[in-house]
Amino acid sequence: MEWNLLRDRWIPVRLAGGGAARVGPWEVCLPEVLAVDPPRPDFAGALLEFLIGLLSTAAMPADDDAWEDWLDRPPGPGELKARLAPLEPYFNVLGDRPCFMQDLTLEPGPARDHLPAAGLFIESPGDKTLSDNTDFFIKRGGVERLCPHCAALALYTLQTYSPSGGKGHRTSLRGGGPLTTLLTGPDLWRTLWKNVLPADAPGMQPAPSADKLAGGVFPWAAATRTSEKASPTEQTLPQDVHPLQMFWGMPRRILLLSETLEQEAACDLCATRTRTVVECYVTRPYGTNYKGPWEHPLTPYRSQGPEEPALSLKGRSDGARYKHWLGLVLGDPDDAKRPVRPALCVAQYRRARPGGDGAVQRVLAFGFDMDNAKARQWSEGEYPFYLAPEGQDETFRMEAERWVRAADQARRSLVGGIKEALFGEGAKADLDKTLLENTAVRFWAATEQPFYGLVQRLAGLLRESAGSTLEQRMDLRREWTKALLGQAVELFHRDVEQEAFRADQAPRVYKALNRMRAFLKGGCAKILEI
Repeated sequence: MEWNLLRDRWIPVRLAGGGAARVGPWEVCLPEVLAVDPPRPDFAGALLEFLIGLLSTAAMPADDDAWEDWLDRPPGPGELKARLAPLEPYFNVLGDRPCFMQDLTLEPGPARDHLPAAGLFIESPGDKTLSDNTDFFIKRGGVERLCPHCAALALYTLQTYSPSGGKGHRTSLRGGGPLTTLLTGPDLWRTLWKNVLPADAPGMQPAPSADKLAGGVFPWAAATRTSEKASPTEQTLPQDVHPLQMFWGMPRRILLLSETLEQEAACDLCATRTRTVVECYVTRPYGTNYKGPWEHPLTPYRSQGPEEPALSLKGRSDGARYKHWLGLVLGDPDDAKRPVRPALCVAQYRRARPGGDGAVQRVLAFGFDMDNAKARQWSEGEYPFYLAPEGQDETFRMEAERWVRAADQARRSLVGGIKEALFGEGAKADLDKTLLENTAVRFWAATEQPFYGLVQRLAGLLRESAGSTLEQRMDLRREWTKALLGQAVELFHRDVEQEAFRADQAPRVYKALNRMRAFLKGGCAKILEI
């Protein structure tokens, strides 16, 4: 069987009506194809990025008009297949080199250097964990045999999100565990195409001629830019390669090792039966070391100052929910003097479709929550994306920002009130850290629905009347304040009253409750300022 990612039907998808199928990359434009459906959530995120990168490389629109044409009238499979055909030599999984995402010069070497295929997964226990026999929660031995397609997707996921992996084993172009934000649509095509930037977008360039794809766009098709100390290629800056390499970054030097079995066996991930399997790989340190002001088009960034490159946002599992919404979809220029910028794909969509049509868009955010090299969990969630009328973006953003800041102050007051009620005024914050953190998470969850409902009403208000009055917005502010107070009081009672306390402690509890109520009703300068 041939193993080429641009010639095979290997992409698992969900179809309209609830069916499942495998399609080729040229068939992602079919209207019945709704979403990718691989066996792991991190594979789903990586597969979307792979397909967006593929469309950006093979069919990048020249400008907004060309982008809009394909968004509303997708190409047919035949046209897509023709666009992809010149790239086929770069997407062999096994066999003739170059091989997809694999070092051009690595050799299999002795068997002692062969690593099990499970090591391709970011959450796999490391060598020290295995030697100490401390793989309690994520155990060894879960994946031992992969079909070539799953092996290629595991490799792409590792290269795209790779955390630090020891001396010389480089992180991804965006750092370890980067956050990705994608606009979604009613089918797979529109989910992909909404996130493809035109050639005239900031930081983008059309794909180069075929003879310049090797190295500049596809790093596995040329000698690796190794990063040993004092090497002339120790660092790879944006100006050293083509911008499209942001979709195809290759920080790890890896070669997959395949084996042909006498009888077919099932892939441990997707259950495909095949005689060609990947059970091992080899790796070497000092792959491409991406440094400098890289800004991946699918990731939001936080500015560090005029002289420092911006930092990519990372996957988070803090449960803060809509506290992060502002920066991800609109930008947050006042966030602790380190402003957050939404991903270029999100900003581009707002620019290309100012005001929209009133429909609520969705933004999918995902990424690994990493503790250095350890994956704590895969984080994923969706956010609504409201488009204010043209010329009203800043009014909309500033009003929503006030609401988020007010909610954060309410959360602080709630947590402080519970701490005071249970432990006394001036108690240390770490007396029951888990309880207080869980209270904060419940607060964000309980106020999320009313927040988005009011934000949608705000967008509608601005759309109906571009000159909306302050009093109209004040009505929404009062409603939001009432929602914050109601949820804070409810959570206060829930978390305090489940604890056992003596009768003589009741005055302390109700003093804390009344102090919190006064804070939220406007008795605090911070709330009045907001």
